[in-house]
Amino acid sequence: MKTAAIIAEFNPFHNGHRYLLEQAKKITGAQHIIVIMSGNFVQRGGPAFLDKFTRTKTALLNGADLVIELPFCYSMAKASIFAYGAISILNSLGCVDYLCFGCETDTLPLLKTLSDISLNEPPLYQRILKKQLQSGQAFSHAKELALIEFIRSVPDAEWNISLSERELSQCLRSPNNILAIEYLAALKKVKSFICPVPVKRIDMGYHSMDTCENEYGKFAGATAIRNMILNSDSTYYDFIPQNTHEILSRRYRQFFPIVENDFSGSIGYRLSELYFNHRTELKQYFDVSDAIMNRIFKQLDSFVDISSFVNTLNSKSITSAYIRRTLFQLLLQFEQQDAQQIDSADKFPYIRVLGFNKKSAGLLTSIKKTRTPVITKLSASVSQLDELGKHILNLSLRADAIYRMAAMEKYKQYIPNEYQMGLIIDG
Repeated sequence: MKTAAIIAEFNPFHNGHRYLLEQAKKITGAQHIIVIMSGNFVQRGGPAFLDKFTRTKTALLNGADLVIELPFCYSMAKASIFAYGAISILNSLGCVDYLCFGCETDTLPLLKTLSDISLNEPPLYQRILKKQLQSGQAFSHAKELALIEFIRSVPDAEWNISLSERELSQCLRSPNNILAIEYLAALKKVKSFICPVPVKRIDMGYHSMDTCENEYGKFAGATAIRNMILNSDSTYYDFIPQNTHEILSRRYRQFFPIVENDFSGSIGYRLSELYFNHRTELKQYFDVSDAIMNRIFKQLDSFVDISSFVNTLNSKSITSAYIRRTLFQLLLQFEQQDAQQIDSADKFPYIRVLGFNKKSAGLLTSIKKTRTPVITKLSASVSQLDELGKHILNLSLRADAIYRMAAMEKYKQYIPNEYQMGLIIDG
């Protein structure tokens, strides 16, 4: 029995996601689909538009058999860390045959070549990357430019990339291609036997506000759909499955939408606290540079809300996503030593199941046979974990508690906490 996996945020679940799940089964012949899904904070930096339990329900209704949480320490990190965390979990399951991922470029040899260069970092590539960083480029753009220059500088290399510089640049800038390259690097890093399967996206792209219609249906990216919902534009119904629309309609303006500015008060307070009392703490936080903190403190008096503050801080060398991640890392207090402990672990310390389909209960039984502790109920499972597992789980629970408080404050109603929420079971 074959099993395919997908790494996703489903923020919110839309027709493109359903297409990906359908194609994953069609291409691989898999009988089951496992989803590794971000929790309440996502990779672009900031809170999920909908809580993780709502997103789990929509995934199960549309073809997923088992949904596993990607913990906070990975879900809100740069692409390489995000990918490594998800792949580490998948590899620990022992039952995944394929990893299917949507991307703008589905040419696997090209993606593997770019991934190999990025992972192995040949000396020439390192020198070019260093030069780009010294010129003031943000890391993501510096990496793109370094890859292009390196490939063009080694014409007799064993790979054959026929793309023009413009096409290669477009490939390297596409959000899902970036993740695809990192997934391939992570698979190699953990020496996984999981087979990668790229699936070409048929919508207008992750950040695009455009929509399209083709033989498979009507499509819009998650960014466009979130924008429609925020603007009370009911045409978003066309771009999500009917069952997802029914769930979102019931929960709209009761539990969602949640946006970054819902945390402005908390983050504003935290920045002021650090500025006046705890500057010595700054070096202990993960992926927080002196450059970003100097910029934050210099502009702190202009802080009104997160969105406008990010626009104020954004520059050639500091991207909006990095700024957002920094602000939330400071709020949630994810420390360097936490990251070092996690990075040094031989395997992922636990698997937290958010939900499953009754028809595929055997899949859950199968992963419970692995040596990795499987969490299905928090109150009964924490004692199984080692110290690292308890620490990673606690980081996620802290993030969940802050997310829950922001949602309750916004919508003025009680929301069950993590211990009160049970598994989402469908079917």
